[in-house]
Amino acid sequence: METLIQFMNQWSSALCDGLLNWCDLIDCESTEIITFQRLRPRCPILVLSGATPGPFYHSHPHISKEFDCVSFELEDQIRANIGTIRRIARAATGANAPVEPQKNSQFFKQPLTIHWVSGNESGHSSNIKTVEQVAPQAWKDEGMTGEKTLAIYRTGGNVSDRRFLLESFAMFGLTDSEPGDTKACTRIDLWDEFDSVDGDIYNVKGKKYFMPYVPGYLISGPTDLALFSIAAGTRAQEPALPAEEQITATVRQLLQALRSMNCEFADVALLWNRCMNLDKNENAILTVRSTFGLRRPLAESVLEVDASNDPNPCGSDGEPVALEYIVLAQIPRQSQ
Repeated sequence: METLIQFMNQWSSALCDGLLNWCDLIDCESTEIITFQRLRPRCPILVLSGATPGPFYHSHPHISKEFDCVSFELEDQIRANIGTIRRIARAATGANAPVEPQKNSQFFKQPLTIHWVSGNESGHSSNIKTVEQVAPQAWKDEGMTGEKTLAIYRTGGNVSDRRFLLESFAMFGLTDSEPGDTKACTRIDLWDEFDSVDGDIYNVKGKKYFMPYVPGYLISGPTDLALFSIAAGTRAQEPALPAEEQITATVRQLLQALRSMNCEFADVALLWNRCMNLDKNENAILTVRSTFGLRRPLAESVLEVDASNDPNPCGSDGEPVALEYIVLAQIPRQSQ
């Protein structure tokens, strides 16, 4: 099994551009496994999972009836996503992090955002136009008057329930706070929305939900960040592997890449899954990590790429691989 490295695709480039508002670019480095950007934060950074309409805590894979009460008009999905982002940002205050937002902090007013837009219902062009028209006022209505959109991307699908037309990502720089003296990646939860949590299982009003991701992580302290993409393909002399075996191989390659940078899975803050054939592969993407004992949920998004204009890198058979990861992880600070 070989590693196929696509150093900077569109999504990771947008993420890097956003992070550079609050980080210094130290270097572009390579190990025997991966090539990555080394970034050094100048302030604490809050990265979120992708927001979708409906209750944040729900079953995975999705169960459609849990969302039957949701309005799936695109305008309502936009407002719901932005409202969720505001709730997560608010939850960062009081998260018991080594560095917390000051009570009068205005960090939440200036998110950097990305929208992933499905072509279902009215098509990509129409849906993107609606996002561009509705989102600016929705941000203002939530008090996030300094929002800046990094990019809007077309996707094949946003979760396997095709009523979901939009997923929205946000990150915040706590520019009125010092980075802090203790390296930390503090988990952010919406404490007022659930009864209890045990790892990746949430108890919500008597129901248990498998949640492979969390609302967000607050990164602070003396640390560097590594931003990279990684996917697993097959050797030229071997037949292409089935998708689930590719996904397993991608997890294995991720762990090798982290070791090569002197860190581990516990240091990963954000993971974007660029997948092909979401309907078939979503379950494996969500569950295969647990077979490696990796039960720590991340700030995460699972999105089906638009294969017509933004496919995953190709494997040895010439076909796009089933899964590509975009990863942001804390790594030991490099002395200068």
